[in-house]
Amino acid sequence: MIDGSCHPEKKREPRKSTRPVRDTLELVSTRGRRADARHAVLAGADLVGLNFHPYSVRAVDFSTANCIANVARTTHNPRRRGFKPAVVAVFVNPPSELVEAVVDEVSPDLLQFHGDETVEDCLRYNHPFIKGVRLADHASVDSIADYITPLSKTFLVDAHSAK
Repeated sequence: MIDGSCHPEKKREPRKSTRPVRDTLELVSTRGRRADARHAVLAGADLVGLNFHPYSVRAVDFSTANCIANVARTTHNPRRRGFKPAVVAVFVNPPSELVEAVVDEVSPDLLQFHGDETVEDCLRYNHPFIKGVRLADHASVDSIADYITPLSKTFLVDAHSAK
């Protein structure tokens, strides 16, 4: 009975989601091979990353980045009709000239900042972005809220490594 009335309680079934829960999968360029981008799309990658960090063994030049981005944008995955992965330009503490050149020449869907960039640094380009946050302590967890803006699309949480 509900509140003493004569109506019996109705048992409610929990709502079942019709959407499967899945993680977001990002493949960051592996030495600039076009086949890697094609395989990533066919495997269901949500993001294809182009690494512009000059000290990374996976860093790509503009020609290779455009080639990989083109493959990612034109490869058809029959299991994900109509879906195209986002092309992501990955940076670590970049000079603004590099980011601006990548935005102009490669036209990535997202920028990913994975260094010590401030919120202002991320917003400077007026482009959708992902912020990588290294979790070193509670302050680093608290800093995530600072990056919630209309241009931030998600966060990448990574382990902190002392250097």
